[in-house]
Amino acid sequence: MTKKKKSSNFIKLLKSYLGYKYFYITSVSILIIYLFFYLFNLLQLKKEMLLWLFSTTSQSMAALFAVVGMFAVFRLHALEAELNDYRNVLKNKFRDANLDVDGWRYKEILRNAGKQLKIAQKRHRRGDFPLPIIKDLKCRIDEISVSEKIKNGVLYSMLIPMAAILITFLFSIFSIPLTETISINFSRYTFFLTTTILVTFSLTSIYKFFKFSMNPEW
Repeated sequence: MTKKKKSSNFIKLLKSYLGYKYFYITSVSILIIYLFFYLFNLLQLKKEMLLWLFSTTSQSMAALFAVVGMFAVFRLHALEAELNDYRNVLKNKFRDANLDVDGWRYKEILRNAGKQLKIAQKRHRRGDFPLPIIKDLKCRIDEISVSEKIKNGVLYSMLIPMAAILITFLFSIFSIPLTETISINFSRYTFFLTTTILVTFSLTSIYKFFKFSMNPEW
């Protein structure tokens, strides 16, 4: 995969998270509530409140980073184990059909299977290889191909929530020393709103990642 294609896929993935309905609805609701409190001077952002917000956010994001990372590791491990089972079944199918499987590596199994399938198809055209076995082998190959896409999709989709959590954590950490300064000017509202939106995006992206990981859509 080229760098340009990877960049394009990442942008599409980011847009899918930013356009996620829960993030959109929650963000709009927060903005409406924020404007209401601000316009009617109901939002009193004092130093203590900002300090509590930034410190709580940083601690929460650190914990979430660990939780999401642990979930991703276990989920990817389960998908890899399932994929290995499919690979073993495929190798046994090719072996039972008297096709060469010696030296097959897991990472190259689809390429090797594709080569052997072409050989089987040539033999079928000569009349010495049954068509039902070819169809079964092709079905097993497609099964592995889909499983690999699911695994890679879960791995790739993990990038957005992990990045969101990290950015939110760093923003809140760097905001703590600035609390006293920003608490006496208008920038406190900007910091408050930015933190709130970042937390919202982190939480909704985590939810979407969990949902996608358990029920991938392909």
